[in-house]
Amino acid sequence: MQGRSFKTICETGREPADWKKAAYYRYWMHLAHHDNPGHLGLRTKDYKLIFYYGLGRDDKTPRTPPGWELYDLKKDPQELVNVYDAPTYASVVTDLKKQLTARRHAIGDDGSDYPEIEAVVQEFWNYDAAARAKAEQISHDFRATMEAPAAAAPKAKKPN
Repeated sequence: MQGRSFKTICETGREPADWKKAAYYRYWMHLAHHDNPGHLGLRTKDYKLIFYYGLGRDDKTPRTPPGWELYDLKKDPQELVNVYDAPTYASVVTDLKKQLTARRHAIGDDGSDYPEIEAVVQEFWNYDAAARAKAEQISHDFRATMEAPAAAAPKAKKPN
């Protein structure tokens, strides 16, 4: 884990001038617990940017749709309104994506350990109309998979 103790901040209530301004995180356990899809993100005091890449590190879980979320933590501390597509946040998205890229690079998360996941990150990074259409299709496929009846179990023989 990267970082340093924040004990002094707790004791004094003051943040050092050189304190980092953003934290990178990654959730690898795609659909393993609480049905959370795999994702990565960056959190600052004001914003949280999340990219759901929707793949596990293996083939055992279904793919979920890739997508972006951005929350304005000052206006929406409960993270109820995704403002990723709001035009007024376009420059925030651009800046946070640059920070996210830099943070990943700084800690050595270049995607080489899981190239299939990194391919999704790169394919959906700009999230243009084609990427959104593909994500929507993945969403439909995921729903169909989840709603499909389980394979028919063998019927028990009736007693004579």
